[in-house]
Amino acid sequence: MNTEVQLLVDASKKHLVAHFRDMKKSQSDIVNLSIAGLEFILSSDDILPTTEDEVCDAIIHWARYHYPKVKERREALSSLVTRFVRLPYLSCMYLRKFLESEDIDRAALSERIIDALLFNIETLQGKHALISKDFTNKLLIERPVKVLELETPKPHSVVYFNISRAECASLFAEFGVTRTQLFPIGGHMFYLMAAPVENQQKFGVWLCLNSMDKISVSFHYAMRRNPDKLFVDITNGKIIFPSREMWRYLFSTPWSTFIEENSLYFINGMLHIRASIIIDT
Repeated sequence: MNTEVQLLVDASKKHLVAHFRDMKKSQSDIVNLSIAGLEFILSSDDILPTTEDEVCDAIIHWARYHYPKVKERREALSSLVTRFVRLPYLSCMYLRKFLESEDIDRAALSERIIDALLFNIETLQGKHALISKDFTNKLLIERPVKVLELETPKPHSVVYFNISRAECASLFAEFGVTRTQLFPIGGHMFYLMAAPVENQQKFGVWLCLNSMDKISVSFHYAMRRNPDKLFVDITNGKIIFPSREMWRYLFSTPWSTFIEENSLYFINGMLHIRASIIIDT
C-alpha cells in the first residue's frame, strides 16, 4: 500500500473512532458502515461504550438494516456476536430478551447465552455474599428442587422449590435471576428460572429445556398463599420448544405489595412455588 493510500486509511480510521466513540449517541449512523468499518469499530480500544448492552444493540441495529432476511441476519449476528460481544458482561435483563429474540440463531447462540446467564447468577451470588452472610449459601446457581415424576397417561413432573423473602428482595435490588437444578420429564431435562421482570414490577418464572429438542409441553404454576397455606393455581399454558414465549408472570400484584411483611405469598418468610409440567408430544 503506497504512502498516500495509507494516510487516507489512517485518517478514515481516526474519523470513525472520533465519530463512534460514544456508541449510544451515534447508533443511528452505524448502519452506514460497511462490514469492514463495523468490525474496525467493534475491535477498537478507543471506542468507549457505557455497557456491553450498547455494543450488542449496535450490532443488532446494523444487522437488521443490512440483512432484512431473517436467515441471513441470524448468520451475520452469530458471527459478529461471537467475535465482538462479551456475553457474560451483558445484563441479565438484556440476556433474557436477547435469548427470546427472533434475530438469533438458537442452535449457534442459545447455549452461550444461557452460560452467560449462569455467569451472572454466580456473580450475583458473590455480590450478596459480601452484602450479608445470610445470602452466602442461598442464592445457589442450582436451587434444590423436589420432583415427583409420573409416566402415565403422559410424561409428567410436579416440581417444588422455595425462595426466601430475603432472596426475593435481593433479586429485586440487583435485577437478578435464580435457577433450579435440572429435573427430568420423559427423558428430557428441564430447569426453572425465577426473577423480577417487566421493570421489576412483577415476578416471573421461566421454564427452560436443556436441549434444542422440539417438544410441546403444558404447564400449571401454583403458589401457597395465606391464610389457609394451600397451593393456589396462578397461571397455565402451553409451550412449544424451542420457544420465545417461556416467561409467565406469577402475579400481577405490585412488587412492593408482594414483598411486604403481611404479604399473602410468604409463609414463615418463604415463597413456595409448584410447577406441574406435562409433555404433550
